[in-house]
Amino acid sequence: MELTPIEKDRYARQIVLANIGLEGQLKLKQSKVYVIGAGGLGSSLLLYLAAAGFGEIVIIDGDDVQLNNLQRQIIFNQTNIGANKAVVAKAKLLALNEHIKVTAIPHFITTKNVNTLLQSNSLIADCTDNFKARYLINDYAVANNCAFVSAAVYKHQLQFGVYNFLYDVNKRSATFRCAFPEQNIEDIQDTCAQTGVVGVVPGIAGVFMANEIIKMVTHSKSVQYNKLMLLDLHLLELKHIKIHRKVST
Repeated sequence: MELTPIEKDRYARQIVLANIGLEGQLKLKQSKVYVIGAGGLGSSLLLYLAAAGFGEIVIIDGDDVQLNNLQRQIIFNQTNIGANKAVVAKAKLLALNEHIKVTAIPHFITTKNVNTLLQSNSLIADCTDNFKARYLINDYAVANNCAFVSAAVYKHQLQFGVYNFLYDVNKRSATFRCAFPEQNIEDIQDTCAQTGVVGVVPGIAGVFMANEIIKMVTHSKSVQYNKLMLLDLHLLELKHIKIHRKVST
């Protein structure tokens, strides 16, 4: 597999970067990512992965577009209301970049279908909005040697991390359960519908996720694993919290 002349022109501003180059751009073209959730986080993440030349993107989301999504889910517009998010997102990404492959799976991920929808040794982007799904994705990733990026938002704040990342031979980074060990944590969490969220917050979180995924694929030495990053966009304060891998998590 090689880059075509058109692809070299399209991605010229990335190829010129020393830490990406032709080799890194080819790695992006050869890579596949599963994006679970095409909402506020997934919208910006998907657009930037497609624009960057990510070879194959699988979008998993069983939800339909609603009017109150449009304030933050920038991949959609008013004509998409009532349509499945994964299906609409696929069309938007292919309109943006005809050189990539996109698969839409119009279903929510569950304990019954997770082993069918995902693939072992893969790269996963967790853009879900509840802890039950995040724990499910974490447990699949750990059991099946998958690296994944996960993010969440709250009012003006976002947090994200890179989990189960293979950073050395037979060495993987901390997992989501290492950062959030309590399984009943969702009982004390409010949803965006209850607390509200500024529209740019999930968009920026999705961009952070896309950036880490691009670095992971191009074998950057600056992947931000073993830490939880917290950004308050109201105060413009960024914090890093170190996390450590625990056995069987």
